[in-house]
Formats: sequence, structure tokens, C-alpha cells
Amino acid sequence: MDPPLGERLRWRNATWHRVETPAARATMARTAAVLCAASVPFGPIAVILPGDAVAHEWLVMAMSGASALLAALLILAFERMPVWGFHAALVLGTTIASVAAYAWGSASAFAPFPYVWIVLFASYYFPLGAALGHM
Repeated sequence: MDPPLGERLRWRNATWHRVETPAARATMARTAAVLCAASVPFGPIAVILPGDAVAHEWLVMAMSGASALLAALLILAFERMPVWGFHAALVLGTTIASVAAYAWGSASAFAPFPYVWIVLFASYYFPLGAALGHM
């Protein structure tokens, strides 16, 4: 039975014996969705605030939208997502971060910031070889 949306968005999982596996797929999906959603406001903030050197404003906004869609996909898939799906989500997240860094331009100090979320997730949930890309 699928958990309701409220349970999907809650940070802790319901457990039977008060023991929760740290790398359960539900926990991985929730963490990845929170990290994707946390990166969404940076695009509009970078475009709205004066003085920020954004090279391609429409592309920064599009990457914020893509990050929001990825967060929604992770919440919808939740614990039904296979483990390889999280690797695919990291590849997609890295692509979104790379396009966002390009769109921000070299004059912005915040261009590499989206990579922080990807590195944190990969380093916490995957073994070192998988986190480094050596399957």
C-alpha cells in the first residue's frame, strides 16, 4: 500500500520495530527531493536581485523548473524507485547543475553551488566507489 503524501513529506519513516535502515529507498527519495526543492529558489533569487551577473536568465529559471520537476518525480516515485533510479537522478541532477552553472556565467561566484547537494547525497547514500562514479 502506498503511503499518503503527508507520510512521504514527513522526515521520519514509520517503522515496525523502531529500527530504520538509513539507506532505505523512501529515505533516499525524501532526501533527494528535499535537496532538489532546496535548489529551486536560487534561480528566481538570482534573476530578481539586482547586481548579480547572470548570463542567461531564462536558462537559470528553466533549470529551477527542472529541479522542481525532479523533486516532484522523486516524491511521486518514492519507495517504488529502484536503486539504479537514484543513480539516474544524480546524473540528471548533475546535468541540471551543469547547465545552471553555464547559465549563471563565469562572473557569478554562486555558479558551482548546485553541485554541493549532489555531492552530499552521493557521499552519504552510496559507497565510495559509486559516489565517485566507479561502478
